[in-house]
Amino acid sequence: MASHVSKCKNTTRVIFFLSGPLGFSEVCDFFQRVVEKLNVKESKISVVQYSDNPVVDFNLKTYSTKAELLNDIKVLKHKGRQAANTGAALQFVRHQVFTSSSGSRQLYGIFQILILLSSRPFSDEIIGPAMALKDLEIVTVSIGVENADSNELKTVSFQSQFTHYIDQFDDLPLIEPKIFIRRMTEDLDIDQDIVRVAVIQYSEDAFTYFLLNTYSSKKAVIYAINGLTAKGGRNLNTGAALQYVRDHVFTAASGSRHQLGVPQLLIVMTGGGSSDDVAGPAEDLKNSGVLSIAIGIKNAVEAELQSIAFLPRFLLNISAFGELLHIHHLIFIPVELDAAQRDIVFILDRSDDTRDSFKQIRDRVSVVQYSREPQVHFYLNTHATKQAILNSVENLKHQGGTPLNTGRALDYTKKNMFIASSGSRILEVVPQVLVLVTGGRSQDDVRAPAAALKMDQIVTFSIGNQNADVIQLQAILYTPGHTLTVPQFDDLQTIEQKLVSYVKRVPRQPRRDVVFLIDGTDETKGSFSGMQNFVQTLVQKLNVAPNKDCVSVVQYSDNASIEFLLNTYSSSDDVINNVKRLIHKGGRLRHTGAALQYVKDNLFTAAAGSRHLEGVPQVLILLNSGRSNDDIRGPVKSLKDIGVISFSIGTTNADTLELQTISHQPNYFFISDFESILDVQENILALINRVFYQRLPTMTPQVSEFVKRDVAFLIDGSDDSKIGFEGIRNFIQRLVESLNVEEDLDRVAVVQYSRDPTANFYLSSYSTKKEVLNSIRSMMHKSGRPLNTGAALLFIKENIFTQSSGSRRHEGVPQILYLFSGARSGDDVRTISQNLRENSIKVITIGTSNSDTLELLTMSTTPAYAFSVPDFTSINSIVQRVASVLTSGDEIPEQFPTPWGKNFDN
Repeated sequence: MASHVSKCKNTTRVIFFLSGPLGFSEVCDFFQRVVEKLNVKESKISVVQYSDNPVVDFNLKTYSTKAELLNDIKVLKHKGRQAANTGAALQFVRHQVFTSSSGSRQLYGIFQILILLSSRPFSDEIIGPAMALKDLEIVTVSIGVENADSNELKTVSFQSQFTHYIDQFDDLPLIEPKIFIRRMTEDLDIDQDIVRVAVIQYSEDAFTYFLLNTYSSKKAVIYAINGLTAKGGRNLNTGAALQYVRDHVFTAASGSRHQLGVPQLLIVMTGGGSSDDVAGPAEDLKNSGVLSIAIGIKNAVEAELQSIAFLPRFLLNISAFGELLHIHHLIFIPVELDAAQRDIVFILDRSDDTRDSFKQIRDRVSVVQYSREPQVHFYLNTHATKQAILNSVENLKHQGGTPLNTGRALDYTKKNMFIASSGSRILEVVPQVLVLVTGGRSQDDVRAPAAALKMDQIVTFSIGNQNADVIQLQAILYTPGHTLTVPQFDDLQTIEQKLVSYVKRVPRQPRRDVVFLIDGTDETKGSFSGMQNFVQTLVQKLNVAPNKDCVSVVQYSDNASIEFLLNTYSSSDDVINNVKRLIHKGGRLRHTGAALQYVKDNLFTAAAGSRHLEGVPQVLILLNSGRSNDDIRGPVKSLKDIGVISFSIGTTNADTLELQTISHQPNYFFISDFESILDVQENILALINRVFYQRLPTMTPQVSEFVKRDVAFLIDGSDDSKIGFEGIRNFIQRLVESLNVEEDLDRVAVVQYSRDPTANFYLSSYSTKKEVLNSIRSMMHKSGRPLNTGAALLFIKENIFTQSSGSRRHEGVPQILYLFSGARSGDDVRTISQNLRENSIKVITIGTSNSDTLELLTMSTTPAYAFSVPDFTSINSIVQRVASVLTSGDEIPEQFPTPWGKNFDN
């Protein structure tokens, strides 16, 4: 917080502006902390409270010493009242406080800063007053607490990054860790040829937020830091995180210049004790020449910090997050380097011990009531703070009604709540928990819906009173013993702690796609049974099921052949039985390169059952007995480019350099022969078990300081597209995630159509990515017949790509339209398509097997911008190629992909 103020050079005028009846003592404490960091002789302070009307507690010229000012802040009294007339209060501040008579020296070029703290929605119009302050170059910093409206706060703030949100007033000191990192980067000369920066979060495992070679400018780095959100996690594995940074971040592939002699700096911030060994990985980093600085916060363990720090003077310990900004200038003092170039990695503890330092809550909550029919009160993504959830629960009204259809309610909850568009993170392997509270016997069948919930790994707990049917409750449960009973619901508090304990023990469910690539040359015939035993034993340790682990096997020699695909078998027994029946392939030559390319092109694809596009880790295990007869470098790079994690096992005849090149280093193993392969099984299994949810490398937002785009999505909302609507919506969310909606770079609009078009929102409707995504998640399918695509395209031209709707075509901003069409149009599309091209509107079409191929080609700007999938449920198979139209200026090959995998040349 103080960084926004102290960045301003020379003298400064700061006004604290308070709305809301709660947490007044914490607010005053916050005022004092900020004031203590300022020079009161140069920075003048004012405090204004407001509700119905604003009241000045003291103005800019009241105090000349810090002691007087701090004393009066301590005795401030809350003014009370209910309304929050923020617009009127902003006008008051502009006319009555930022004036010469009140001590403002704006006319002399002195910075004017307004800090607004609010805990509730505003009661009047704010856009005009907020713009008037911006026109006067008054820098407004907004802090929202509890029930404040984030969109209103962003409207008031001078820039979007000057907006902060916290769960409760007690957390006011905790907005500073993110600012701390940003403050440090502002002091660095960030450039790909000078200083490079990376940020890693960790809890149970590590997650790369961005690497050393992701961003090449200070502005891009700071923008990315502004969007930093909490990873979450129960345990803290600092040792594994340090090892991760050594193996995956301080590498040439991730942008490290260690081999060029550039100093490697690691800044570790941790707030608790580690669950694993820290000393070994810390020593490995030191031996690699990485200079580690350890910052301990709150509950950090001193001995662990000492082992991490490169030298004793590289250790800093603070008692609270609020102290971070006091020490930022001390960070590089212990490592004064003559070299102008530096590679700097921040690694952040994001376990439960530090979760309050971020504004997002880690857990998401939804509430559904039911009797005859279920009724949603709020979704998993409706509320962003604990207080908002509690307020909504307090306002619940009893639904009433008969009969009690628990089965229908369970089915509804699975299909409508545990999905991505409602906020579920099931694809990220976040535990899915359902707590059923029921006071009677269900009148419909509960067994089938309960089985479907179990199939999706949704863990159900049931709470019943004396009227509930215990046998029914047991049938619903994920595992026996998860039933809790009370005589009546007034006694629920007696089981509260037990329920919380149960929920906290629900584990993350790993999902992996594992492909075994087996050397089937003549040389391996005698040891083939050893390979089979190895695959069988490893599969027994995996959890093969439709929404868990999937397994495929490929043999190769001079060519490769698939034994079975990732989606062929859905149980460990089926996989093992078919591995037992494998027949040795044979062949004189060993074309490992061609086999790797074959696996990439034919196995790690959606059609073969790969869930790469859902973020499921892709694992390749190579069993190899000799040097390849072809080049492996190109195929290896293509596998690594799509994020495949490769492990290699070779016999004494295998080529060490080849194994190193293929492997996700240093994950390769040597054995004397394949009969002794079980000796490395536990090592391989341990490596696989470390592989959890991974982010798609191809969809990382590419921040640019200059690129602006107006992007519209035109969606087939007819009756025929209802089944594929969820696929389209998820696809659009993925594309929007790659855009820069903040900073007024990219704008987004969505329109659905059938007989006629309907705008879901316009280019000018939203100014943040979160608002856009929330609106997309809440979209309902339009329905209707027939499909008039021509009329919809005309609507886009006349109502979306216009200045009044937010289009910036007159400024030369690219206009991009994504059209999803699942059938032939009922009207003419040729004239309007030509008109769109003449107006420089780039059109990308996505159709299904029911679409008219010629029509898609006609509507697209070039044939290269026409795509096809069998149906919209499989649309994720082309997301990377479609995204490339947005993220690069390169033309993609002039070909039209068909549902059968062939291409029609133009």
